[in-house]
Amino acid sequence: MRLHIVLLPALLLVSQDGEADRHRKGAYVARFTEHHPMSALAEVCKRVGWKPADARKVDPSIDVWKIQDESYEVAVPEDYSAEKPAGLLVWISPMDLGRVPEAWPEVFAKRNLIVIGANNSGNDRGPYFRMALALDAVHNMQKRYTLDPKRIYITGFSGGGRASSRVGILYPDVFRGGLYQGGIEFYKDVPDPADAKKAFRAGFNKPEGELFKKVRQESRHVVLAGSADFNHPPSKAIFEAMKKEQFANVAFLEMPGEEHVPATVEWLEKALDFLDAPPKDGKPKK
Repeated sequence: MRLHIVLLPALLLVSQDGEADRHRKGAYVARFTEHHPMSALAEVCKRVGWKPADARKVDPSIDVWKIQDESYEVAVPEDYSAEKPAGLLVWISPMDLGRVPEAWPEVFAKRNLIVIGANNSGNDRGPYFRMALALDAVHNMQKRYTLDPKRIYITGFSGGGRASSRVGILYPDVFRGGLYQGGIEFYKDVPDPADAKKAFRAGFNKPEGELFKKVRQESRHVVLAGSADFNHPPSKAIFEAMKKEQFANVAFLEMPGEEHVPATVEWLEKALDFLDAPPKDGKPKK
């Protein structure tokens, strides 16, 4: 897996939640003291379709978990201004370090995008925690920065791509779009085009009511995979399923010749162009 991360200076201070850190620029490590109202176990289980007891079996530490024990890697463009609302991109890494690939921050800076990724949120962390940490990131960054609510996005790669797709599809009231890289899940079984006897199994419940309307008509979704990625077949099949479900704003980006890797700068730019574009008329066809 060719996943490069930014090696930031070792002496970065860990920032605690507080007034002094509002509108702080540059790269730093943050800790927070508040949870998002929607990140409580009961709330997450309700949306995903889990039973709380089953979630506790997978993650026995849920009931003693404290947000204060978590840390996040944050990168804020140096020209960020409180007078000009920034976008926010929440990154779910397949690894335990929450820093984004090393070539990405320059792209984000040009687009006035703040990026944040939880540490200890890799593929070995339980699924509840990865979702809750993403929601908590939004809640706390909205307190620290002037953010454009129409530019709050979620992304991840590989197992992080699968986790980010759960968040992006289930929480259109929090995230306005998602970039799912080298991995994606969906709310229904999707037949495998290569084998009629197989299917890519659903990973969560279908959103209900207004949430389903919002995720299909208003949210923007990018499915990205290398042409040689072993996760290319399910990624493409789920993209086609999203179109059949009448998702109005969904794109599939294929990186020629690439294997299981996150987006290159060129393809990251294309994905962000799509996420930042005005939404189409999302009314379902009759």
